[in-house]
Amino acid sequence: MSVRSAAAVLFGVILFTVPGLSQGRQASFDGKLAFEHVKALSADTMLGRKSGEPADRVAADYIVGKLREWGIEPAGTNGGYVQDMTFEYYEVQRGASLAFSAHNRTRDFVYGEDWRQYRYSGSGPLASGVVFAGYGISAPQKGYDDYAGVDVRNKLVLFAVETPRRYEASLKEEAQLQNRVRAAQEHGARGVLTFRIDAQPAGGFFRGGLRKDIYKSDFVILSIESKVVDFLFKWQKADPRYFFQQIEATGRPQSYDLGTQSFLNLQVVFDEKRPTANVLAKITGSDPKLANEYVVVGGHMDHLGVDMAGDVLNGADDDASGTAVVMESARALKASPLKPKRTIIFALWAAEESGLLGSKWYTEHPPYPLEKTVANINLDMEGHGTGKVGASGAYYAPETWEILKAGLPKAVLDNTVPGRGGPGGSDHTHFLYNGIPAFMVSTAGPHFKTNRVGDVIDLIKPEILQNSGDFVVSALEVLSTDSRITVLPSRKETFYWRYGTIVNHAAQTFEQAVVEHRDVQDPDVDLQLVTVPGKAGASGDLLRLEVMRALLSAKDRTEQTRGLSIYGSPAPAGAPMMGPREPSKTALLLGLNGLSALRGEARWADAFARQGLAFVVIDQPGAVFAGAGLTPEGKKVVEAIGDANLLLIAKGLSGPQTKALLAAARKPVVVEASALPDADVLDLVKKTESTVGLVLRSGEPPSSYVARLDAARKAVGADAVAIVNESPLWQAPGRSQMLGVIGEMLKAGYSLEDMANATSGAFTRALARSRGTDSPGARR
Repeated sequence: MSVRSAAAVLFGVILFTVPGLSQGRQASFDGKLAFEHVKALSADTMLGRKSGEPADRVAADYIVGKLREWGIEPAGTNGGYVQDMTFEYYEVQRGASLAFSAHNRTRDFVYGEDWRQYRYSGSGPLASGVVFAGYGISAPQKGYDDYAGVDVRNKLVLFAVETPRRYEASLKEEAQLQNRVRAAQEHGARGVLTFRIDAQPAGGFFRGGLRKDIYKSDFVILSIESKVVDFLFKWQKADPRYFFQQIEATGRPQSYDLGTQSFLNLQVVFDEKRPTANVLAKITGSDPKLANEYVVVGGHMDHLGVDMAGDVLNGADDDASGTAVVMESARALKASPLKPKRTIIFALWAAEESGLLGSKWYTEHPPYPLEKTVANINLDMEGHGTGKVGASGAYYAPETWEILKAGLPKAVLDNTVPGRGGPGGSDHTHFLYNGIPAFMVSTAGPHFKTNRVGDVIDLIKPEILQNSGDFVVSALEVLSTDSRITVLPSRKETFYWRYGTIVNHAAQTFEQAVVEHRDVQDPDVDLQLVTVPGKAGASGDLLRLEVMRALLSAKDRTEQTRGLSIYGSPAPAGAPMMGPREPSKTALLLGLNGLSALRGEARWADAFARQGLAFVVIDQPGAVFAGAGLTPEGKKVVEAIGDANLLLIAKGLSGPQTKALLAAARKPVVVEASALPDADVLDLVKKTESTVGLVLRSGEPPSSYVARLDAARKAVGADAVAIVNESPLWQAPGRSQMLGVIGEMLKAGYSLEDMANATSGAFTRALARSRGTDSPGARR
């Protein structure tokens, strides 16, 4: 499993017999034979099988030799068993060291425990002074420069990765880590030392956010732990936190030369196109129609090589075990009298530990059409744990899953732990990104030695390999044989819909939501705006009491449903799904449609907020505006909404009215508009950290909408534009339209972050800011 990844999520399977398969399994997987392959691949002589190093080829040759021996057909390029590729190889050589001399004392610090390099750091050796430069931000044109008055030429620059709160908005661009490092380079430094201000011991590393173009072969970029910072400031005039308090209080930099000497030895090998290869083999399908459809089963054959201390990272469980199960499944299926109808591709991926790069290369340079690939099974860590087989992916491919679970033998099903699935952590990820149903398989329970010394053959149990192999072979028999499995339309767009957090802005009443969605399981809508209406015809205090009564009952009524929760409850929709499968729920965001309940008694905004109200819609300008400006009562209502931490949503306002509202609002506003507001409004949107809700009109062609979305993003920034749908997403027309928009965004090259911002991020950030909290950034 990838070093950078989160732990793999788990999913499971259930069964009866698929038409066309005879009773009982046809192929015989042998866990003891698989164990011997794990033993060979994880031996010390394999030197950790790191991609791009000589042992990488030794492992590949071993695998190819066995596949050829068993008569498995080659499936690589040029009629061979390999798919050649190149990748970005970045490796720190053994012997890295860092020491500092201060106040006649010298102290050595341990690589990997006290300090690390960022990816794209260059090499030493160097001996240089150290200059403290606050936050490392250089923006003299905006009145702030941590480099003012200090000389950092040929020295190391020490700075904190946080951003001063008083400058978060004005120095947003300059505070990006890439730009801080570039500022140090432009001022002639030899490198940077970054740290966190309030990091706990053994928890201070920060090493993200740099791009390749920052690399200079002789410029070092290091992250240091709190104990290193403590040593550097031990004899200084103050603790670093004092200097940061002064920056916040005065707005002036506090940079100075520490009078400390550093001694660094860091040798980095950086090769932008290091060769390696995936190993590919196949069993060609026997059916004339289905033979040109593909099932890909794979596991990564690489691991982490040899560490700084000279210890081999054997990677027996991660992922010699998965490699062995793929190999033994190929042997068993080839020897079976059952002949698959679809072609099965057996893939052993390179460079997974470098960022899932082997499987990524396959999907970007597919030797077999992805549009004809019906499923992927990924194996990662198969020989350790409880003996139960965890499998994940049902949520993202329910149609394939229903057929698969109906075809698995009962004994296999009974030993399977279901999980929800999703990308991240291993080589199924890029298949999912292409809309291919992908199932991540890993033995359940803890895997204690992952990516550490000690992941050796003694951890591996043949009987656990047997359990994984039985699942894989049974699943391959179903997936390669059942003619009901097919490539569904819009499957890529559907994946991104399910993966994202989807907000349905077509509001319903609370009563409608409870009646229509109370029992929906794993809904595709994550956040539903609902209004809490008062009693028909009620006004004044009677209306306010009716609203309060509805809010007080909403929590209890929602808890009685299977498919709904109140937004902000302990398990809102969109929360990560780890471990056993737990169906998600749609989170209801409670709001008022109109200001009737607040007019004359604006203080009720706070009372409503305390009972769960989250937003208020202004959709009748006459209620609070007199011409272009707010009425005195309107100002009181807007201020009360902000003081109550409620999100204000404005609809149907003129440009002058919108400007007046944004100027008076104490918190961010969501400004819904069918057309892009004028420049003055957009300037205020940016200044107030508000959001433009660009309305997706019912029936509007997705291509024209995404063109308008692009224009809005360019005008106000991608973080501040939300898709606001008119057509309900629970219904076919709205769903089809939104899938079309997602497809157009993919065509336009939107990243995952771009799509997340548009479908939910921009709106939920405004919601979080209105509440005075950080952005939740929720995603499935």
